[in-house]
Amino acid sequence: MDAGVAIAARGDAPAASGGRAPAGSAPRRFLAGDPLRGLAALGVGVYHAGTVSLFVSGHSGDLVRGWPGPFGPIVGAPIGAGANGVDIFFVLSGYLISRPFLAAYAAGRKLPRVAAYLRNRFLRIVPAYWVALAAVILVAGPHGRTWSDAPRLLGFSEDWSTSPLRFDFGQAWTLGVEVRYYLAVPILAAVVFGATRLLGGRPRRPAARLWLIGLIAAAASVYLFQAFPRDTQQEDFRPIAQAYLLLGGVVLATAELGGSWRWLASRPGRALGFAGFAAGVVTLIWMQYPGSPLGLIPGLDFERSISIVSSIAAVLIVGVPVLLQRGGAGCWRWLDNRALRWLGARSYGFYLYQLGVLTELSYHAPDEGLYHRTFVFLIVVGIPVILVLSALSWRLVERPALRLKASTR
Repeated sequence: MDAGVAIAARGDAPAASGGRAPAGSAPRRFLAGDPLRGLAALGVGVYHAGTVSLFVSGHSGDLVRGWPGPFGPIVGAPIGAGANGVDIFFVLSGYLISRPFLAAYAAGRKLPRVAAYLRNRFLRIVPAYWVALAAVILVAGPHGRTWSDAPRLLGFSEDWSTSPLRFDFGQAWTLGVEVRYYLAVPILAAVVFGATRLLGGRPRRPAARLWLIGLIAAAASVYLFQAFPRDTQQEDFRPIAQAYLLLGGVVLATAELGGSWRWLASRPGRALGFAGFAAGVVTLIWMQYPGSPLGLIPGLDFERSISIVSSIAAVLIVGVPVLLQRGGAGCWRWLDNRALRWLGARSYGFYLYQLGVLTELSYHAPDEGLYHRTFVFLIVVGIPVILVLSALSWRLVERPALRLKASTR
């Protein structure tokens, strides 16, 4: 998303149905982008329904045994895996936001206009965020926040790990990460352009340029992962601590634009792509089980180990559909369909309202002491309520802002 936020970036050429697409060209729209955002947002919502039900019932300590402990091996693992929807958001955002800049660089064109880029990002994220923040404060109360805190809340600078509003709007920490990434992209792109000119424009081949940037981004991702710990929630919420996932999306964009993936359109290629996507999904679920070997990389502590495994899974889940479409294989119908496109278009509103709705509804659960019943109540009642609010956000706030963006292009 961005955390459910980024719009599918538009490239400068239609998708190639055959032959090799020129390096730097790209399909006009990533077909799986909206559906993946919608599924990731839904996964985060289910995860929060599980956490809220455990906390209000006083059973949060049961999570020391992992999610299969309190909810059972069949239901618990998928609930816990929903938290990794955030990883998918970051990888997807890193890919979508960097791709237009990378395509321009490879083709030797000018950078996208920074003023238009920032205006578009503002209109896509800020109005809906401000409205949702106001709604949460109106319903849940300010919890001690005063007008002096408004600049920090409105400016994506709240420390959500300690904020008194974190139980109703704490998922907004990802938006702070996104906003800082949006600001960094044009600056880094300008640095790359300037360095290329100083070096005489080498390497000259577009594919070589892209793969070089991909290698640099991959090295930077590894360095940032090692250099900045995520041992506490406050450390984990820092933008620099999540930069390795966003850079994973940049690497994916360079691979898509710099390579020829036509072989993925063949029957073996499609089968391999499906296997890779399924492996990513299964990995996120399997690693929730206590004793799973997927979260135990030799030489690393548990937290770093599962972070690496989940980031690889997120890259597979986003990257396989990207490369399949690049190779001319299109997108699976079970992923690219009307229902998931509808959910994906409204995923930002779903993401903004889900925690507040689930928290407030939990106070009215039939029996707060029984977390299983509370969880079912939040799913059966809470998810439809969130869907209604996300539809209203899309219709009354987000879509008008997008129209304004189009009218000022």
